[in-house]
Amino acid sequence: MVKKPELNFFGLNITDFVNFIEQGILIEDSDGKIIFANQKLLAMLGYSLSELVGKDWQEIVPKEEWRAVKQHWKTRPKGMKSQYETLILTKSGIKIPVIVCARPLLLANQYQGTIATFTDIGEQKRIEQELKAKTERLELLNRALNLQRKKLIELTFELEKANQELKRLSEAKSDFVSAVSHDLRTPLTTIIEGISLVEDGTLGEVNEEQRKFLRMAIEDAERLNDFISDILDLAKIEAGKLVVKKVMVKPKEQIERLKMSYENLAREKGLEFLTELPDPEVAVFCDSGHYYRVLTNFLSNAIKFTPAGGKITIRVMREPGGVVLTSVKDTGVGIPPEQKHHIFKKFERVEQRQSQSTAGGYGLGLSLCKQLVELNGGRIGFTSEVNKGSDFYFSLPVYDEITDFNYCLETINQQAKTVSGHTIVFLFKIEKAPDKEIPTALKKIYDAIQPKTKANDLLRIFYSRLSVVLISPLPEENGELVFADLIETAKDTGLKKIAATFYICPEILPDARTVFQILENKLQPIT
Repeated sequence: MVKKPELNFFGLNITDFVNFIEQGILIEDSDGKIIFANQKLLAMLGYSLSELVGKDWQEIVPKEEWRAVKQHWKTRPKGMKSQYETLILTKSGIKIPVIVCARPLLLANQYQGTIATFTDIGEQKRIEQELKAKTERLELLNRALNLQRKKLIELTFELEKANQELKRLSEAKSDFVSAVSHDLRTPLTTIIEGISLVEDGTLGEVNEEQRKFLRMAIEDAERLNDFISDILDLAKIEAGKLVVKKVMVKPKEQIERLKMSYENLAREKGLEFLTELPDPEVAVFCDSGHYYRVLTNFLSNAIKFTPAGGKITIRVMREPGGVVLTSVKDTGVGIPPEQKHHIFKKFERVEQRQSQSTAGGYGLGLSLCKQLVELNGGRIGFTSEVNKGSDFYFSLPVYDEITDFNYCLETINQQAKTVSGHTIVFLFKIEKAPDKEIPTALKKIYDAIQPKTKANDLLRIFYSRLSVVLISPLPEENGELVFADLIETAKDTGLKKIAATFYICPEILPDARTVFQILENKLQPIT
């Protein structure tokens, strides 16, 4: 049996020494009886030293661990060290996971007992359990995510298939609508022309009663023709095939075109027709045909839904934010509040307006107007009050030469890529002339160059810069040849003090101001 260790060794207190150690220390005799434990182990187990001394090692180990621990205990008389993980039992019955490092105590090769250290791994086990639980949750989540990813890929594939099918059907629908519309328009045009010949007496005399019915037939045919045009344009918009060609548009000129026909219609119906243009020279930047189409639709509706004695006013005014507002105001039947949100939808018609109009509509015009205005970077709207009238309006960006030039550069640059060419800019400038003669001189150069242009070219007059500019998608080597030909054309105008140059834009376009600066720095007199 191992004797109880001396408390002093070379003058040192061994008990105090081992009590400083952060691991539990236990000494047992050869029979497995505990004869010493340091303060760390006593604190772990909840015993006092007197309570623990004399106990068998099995009393501080749970029964389920005895068999495994006993296997290690049997090796100690043979002088073998061991290290293992087990549980120890506290006085209150709590199980603490520990790592035990046991070494036999031998004296003259005779086994006297065991000294063992106990390292509390409870916190480590807790962390391991948490990590294990988190790992399991992450694995579950990962499996769920992989499953969702697989489903998402399958769904994306199905959506792509559905999208392709919808695209195919949409294109087929657009092609069908276009084909049918074209097939209808050709005979319809012939019908209108034929009836018109009869109505005006070219093919023989007609009486007033006959002429009235012929006129009704022509009006119905023309309304059907307009409907076909609306369908064609809506189909092009939906297919992304409607071409927008932005230019400087002067509302005054558009209104003058309209007045020639619509003033008579208004007069025949007993309506007052007014225009308000505080700034007659104001211009917008949009597609000229689209502007005319929207204004025509607004004006047609105003005449259609305004009773005799009413008034229609076309108003054009510049507004803050660089936009120009065009409106058509009438004193007609108005639109009920509950029907206002339908007004720009396809095939939607306001029943009150329809019931008070002899000419029914198809509900496409305003829907088309909205899309045309938005395609040109504008906005559309209206105000209306029942029995007091409506005010339909649309706003578009005010015209600006730099914006126009930038638009031309970008448009031609896209075309140049399709023909493996470059965006080439040709500039002709009036160097010196009386102010009043400059517009005429620029128009003369413009008119001389215009016959030389091709379908993809863009030709502009920039009055503030006293310049005529041609932007063309051409192979680089063609630039000199085209420029030489244009110089001769400009000389043929007989104008003096003309300077000219050209610039081949790089693949990455500079901004419009930079291109203008480069061109003006390169100008050379040609007359």
